[in-house]
Amino acid sequence: MAYKIDEDSLLDFSSCANDEEKLDQCWEYFIENLSDVKVIALDGKLVRGFTGFSFIHIVSGCSNKYGTALDHDISFVEKRAARLPLIAKVLRGFGL
Repeated sequence: MAYKIDEDSLLDFSSCANDEEKLDQCWEYFIENLSDVKVIALDGKLVRGFTGFSFIHIVSGCSNKYGTALDHDISFVEKRAARLPLIAKVLRGFGL
């Protein structure tokens, strides 16, 4: 399934029947737009790149808002996942 972007620059899940199709759409967007992004420090060293772990962290969530940042227990959060294109816009704004 090809991803679609709505007028607010968010992923449009209106044609998806379930969370699995939404996740597939997110993955396709991620691969095309974020998988090759690398953040380089001023000294030229790689700070981080976007990996499969980054993707899982972006589209998942935590039921305890006071939990640690890496302790996501909800496997798919549509509101977070829809914002993948905004991450790409911000990174392009930084020239990455």
